[in-house]
Amino acid sequence: MHDHVLNWKVDIDVLGTENTFVKHKIAPVTVKYPWSNHTRSTMRLERERVESEDDAKLSWPHNGGAMFLVENSDKLNKYGEPKGFRVAPSRGGAGMHITIQDSPNLLKSAGFAKHALYVTKQKDTEVHSSHPNNDYDPGHPLINFEEFFNGESLNQTDIVLWINLGMHHVPHTGDIPNTVFTTAQAAFIISPHNYLLNDASQSTRQTVGIGYNSSGVQLVKEFGGQMASGVINMTSFQPNFWNYQGDVAVRKFPYDPLHPYNDTESIV
Repeated sequence: MHDHVLNWKVDIDVLGTENTFVKHKIAPVTVKYPWSNHTRSTMRLERERVESEDDAKLSWPHNGGAMFLVENSDKLNKYGEPKGFRVAPSRGGAGMHITIQDSPNLLKSAGFAKHALYVTKQKDTEVHSSHPNNDYDPGHPLINFEEFFNGESLNQTDIVLWINLGMHHVPHTGDIPNTVFTTAQAAFIISPHNYLLNDASQSTRQTVGIGYNSSGVQLVKEFGGQMASGVINMTSFQPNFWNYQGDVAVRKFPYDPLHPYNDTESIV
């Protein structure tokens, strides 16, 4: 068994490059209100800034109990809330990190894979989290991701997110001969948070407004949209399998342009 970890560099600029990374924690609390003699179990939103890179090696919150936001503290909406974008796991192994934190094989070559996501100050010299040749000297890699973190402030500055996607792969008989892609999936979502004044879907051309009362539908407004119609002849889209000449194999080692098919055409 083994781990798969793919690292994504996500540079979100919210109305400029001066941004802050914020955690909104959904916290359970017990409160005694002035009008009641009893305490009540409820919840509240606790806001916390990630002030520096020293605190910016993160994991997705348990039970989705917090929201991670990139916001511009100087740009407020009409309700006084900072405009921003939320980053959240979507499906599969979103936020995956490696199981073996002190791998004797990886050493310092894959520092990006130890947590689910990171926040750093943007630097032109920190383009990638790793290098294809890190494997040749994992103890002294060409790019050591751990060196990106040196305590710099993340408060209203140009910041970058590094987000991991992946999976813990425990092979089973369903992986023979190929890993099933229906389960080998991972994703994350970037969505506006207090950035728009209303639901963005209201601006789509597919919007339909229906006015009705107890007598039934009185008005249908399609805002210029039209229902799709017509017929498509799919014959020309059908593949001719007799023209197959081999396939491009995805290698775990550097791609060899001289052998793009990895000799798959010789397999009978």
